[in-house]
Amino acid sequence: MEFDDELVGKGFTWEQEYEQSWTLLKEDAEGSLQPALELLLQRQSQYLQRRRTAFEVSVRRGLMRHVVLLLDWSLGARDTTSWTLNQVVKPFINKYLEENPLGQLGILFMRDGLASVCSGLSANRNDHETALLNLYEPKGDMSLQNGLMAAQAMLSHVPSHGTREIIFLQTGAFSTNDAGNLLSLPSDLQKSKVRVNAIALWGTMDIVLRMTEKTGGKHAVALDDRNFIELLEEQLAPPPVLLRLRGNGAALAEPSYLVPMGFPNISFDLNNVLCACHGTPIKSPLHECPRCKSVVCQLPIDCPVCHLTLVAAPHLARSYHHLFPIPPFTENYDKEDMCYSCEASESRLSCPHCRKRFCIDCDAFIHEQLHNCPGCLIIN
Repeated sequence: MEFDDELVGKGFTWEQEYEQSWTLLKEDAEGSLQPALELLLQRQSQYLQRRRTAFEVSVRRGLMRHVVLLLDWSLGARDTTSWTLNQVVKPFINKYLEENPLGQLGILFMRDGLASVCSGLSANRNDHETALLNLYEPKGDMSLQNGLMAAQAMLSHVPSHGTREIIFLQTGAFSTNDAGNLLSLPSDLQKSKVRVNAIALWGTMDIVLRMTEKTGGKHAVALDDRNFIELLEEQLAPPPVLLRLRGNGAALAEPSYLVPMGFPNISFDLNNVLCACHGTPIKSPLHECPRCKSVVCQLPIDCPVCHLTLVAAPHLARSYHHLFPIPPFTENYDKEDMCYSCEASESRLSCPHCRKRFCIDCDAFIHEQLHNCPGCLIIN
């Protein structure tokens, strides 16, 4: 076996990362390492920078998301199942439901040529985490056709104002064992307005690339395990609304919708009350549907009786930042001031609106969790 001396000299990806990190640790004229440490923090938050930059363009986004997570649970993925569950799927469930309070998530896994439902579309993270505990061991081949058809059927009842998305995590298999014609499936998914996104850990298949291109989704192959998680986290932001195309290829704007929503009344009368969503006694304050008076134990949810979307005011408020995001802060080194927010670190970034200066840590907290600039709130 012949080796390339140049590639061997570079070593592994993780070795290169650490090698580059300590080369940045150089003292300045005053003997301080602070500028180098801040540069390291900026390098570690590349995903945050990419995400903020993507929000600069004002586009129409679908906030009422319906996402099916399609897992490769074939025999080829047996070595990555523990990592997939603990490091990828479970953190993604929490972040997705936090970032998309009006969205719902479902989980399917492909095993032994079949597609099985792990958890249905729901906004309750406990339902998903409990279902993941009962997963079978990986077995047999992966059938991509059965998986996509099962996901399409799960999304078939989604109303026209909601998005229909499939995120396929290819973590092991390099082939698919299908009984039908898989090549006709991309057109069927496109007609159903289902967007397919795919992230591969080791490599990908040509049919997966065609599927994502045909449906307007994204396709990526991860460089390593950390990059795989970063690529999945890029799916947290609501996607742009798909446009219909005329016969000549020109874009045709989708009609606007008035979505009926209900704000349930809260009651603390828990005597012998069963929720309509699970059929179990309610152990928390119950929510009464304003239309049919049914009782549910969680929000947001589609009423199991009249199918009215039930939400609370905080859910709408938490979705606001997707439509009107905070602009990325600009780098400013002309003067040295303390951070306006924490008053504990030197500021390197400034808000383009209020001109207040912030440190790198506060910048990440403002854009990732707070979604409001403290300086702009004081001025307004």
